[in-house]
Amino acid sequence: MNLFPRLGNTRWKMLAGVTMALSIGSLLRAADQPPGTFAFSVSAPPKFSVRAIHDAAIHAATHRGWAIKDDKERQIVIELVHGKDDAVITFLVADDKVDAYCQSYKLVSGQRQPADQPKRWFKYLVEDINREFHTQGGGA
Repeated sequence: MNLFPRLGNTRWKMLAGVTMALSIGSLLRAADQPPGTFAFSVSAPPKFSVRAIHDAAIHAATHRGWAIKDDKERQIVIELVHGKDDAVITFLVADDKVDAYCQSYKLVSGQRQPADQPKRWFKYLVEDINREFHTQGGGA
């Protein structure tokens, strides 16, 4: 049964193909996104290398007691459990900034339940990353 009788069979197939291609493109873009909700972004000073931006994020996180779960040049995953609060942040390190995405939970009877974003923790991380940028000076 042709739902659009004015569209010929060839046009119908083309429309279906374009729709499928757009759907696959959306799925691939979603797979590129880190888990969680966008939390914050910190711009690096000019001429900082990717390595210097990466190191600033690592130092800021470990200074605050975050555990490093995964450490790659362009992606860092950190976790902090404090009381019943648990947060996992994925840093995406770009050429000129670091973006953070967060998954946050409340521990209830040993089970993770979704929770509000720990915005106070974000504030401290942003401050510490900026402090690391100023401490490192020129980057390189």
